[in-house]
Amino acid sequence: MGGRNKKRKKGKPAILIFVEGQTEQAYFNSLRQNLELKSATVVHLLKGTGDWIDKVARSIQSNPKFKGYDAKNVFVIFDKNSDDESQILTMFQKATQRKYKVGFSNNSFELWLLAHFETISRSLITQDKLEENLTTHLGNEYQKGNSKQIDSFIGNLDTAILNSSGVKEFDLNFNSTSLPDIIKEIKELTIDPL
Repeated sequence: MGGRNKKRKKGKPAILIFVEGQTEQAYFNSLRQNLELKSATVVHLLKGTGDWIDKVARSIQSNPKFKGYDAKNVFVIFDKNSDDESQILTMFQKATQRKYKVGFSNNSFELWLLAHFETISRSLITQDKLEENLTTHLGNEYQKGNSKQIDSFIGNLDTAILNSSGVKEFDLNFNSTSLPDIIKEIKELTIDPL
């Protein structure tokens, strides 16, 4: 009995995944279910502007939902949006200081989704073209945040990691996404050490 109380005082291990949009939320909820990440919580941040890292830090500190959790694995998933390079690099720096991991995509999360079907080149793809290509691969019109469509992506995780390996470096002038490394890390967290 004493061991249980000791564990509770230390806090439950947790994976907290903060996202900015419905598509990201649907994707990471599906990932959580498929990888059976029982200790993962996907948090949908409200749309808006500002510093995502600051928003996450405030949320962790002030939300009673996170009390009692030992959140050693905090992931923050966001796109370029209207932020400039200086704002994004500042967020990366703050994330490093707080030991948060960032999943960033230029120009949008749909770049990562497209990698589930085809190799991503460095040449920038417009949002319209990303959605058009996703529609072609899905066989029906791509809809942001559609959970049923998102579920079909999860089976291709290893393909997506391979197909996006050439665009992992941060670059606002070209396609880029750090999600291959984030997904690999999350997958590794599903392996229970004996």
